[in-house]
Formats: sequence, C-alpha cells, structure tokens
Amino acid sequence: MKTALFRLLAFLLALPCAFFTYYTARLVYINLAVAGAAAHRHFGMYIGAFAFPLTAAVFAALSLRCFQIAQRAARASRVRC
Repeated sequence: MKTALFRLLAFLLALPCAFFTYYTARLVYINLAVAGAAAHRHFGMYIGAFAFPLTAAVFAALSLRCFQIAQRAARASRVRC
C-alpha cells in the first residue's frame, strides 16, 4: 500500500515538473529565437526565467524522493515475506 501510494505521488509530482520544464524551454526559445520578442520583454519574462526552472527542480526533487521511498518500501516488503 505504501509503495503504491508513493509511486502515485511521485508520478503526480512529475507532471508539474514536466510542465515547468516545457515552459522553461519555451521561454528560452521565445527569448533567443523569436526576433520580435525583444521588443515585448516584460518583467514577467525575467521572473519566469528564474521561477520556472526553480519550480521544475523542486518538483523533480520531490518526485525523485517519493520514488526512492517507494523503492525502499518495496524492498522492505520483499524482505519480510
């Protein structure tokens, strides 16, 4: 039960990680590749350039931690049986 719960939680935490990773890549693409984007840069783009990768890293770390806990619980349940 604990294994399934933490694997589900790891998957659910990986979803926002993937979203913020995509948005980080999109932001980099818009800033570097789109010629007209320089004229429309606002403070929000700079905040996003800092916040999106940080948020993606936090969700990735939490997801990996939950996956490690699930693996440890799965190994512990096999040893007891």
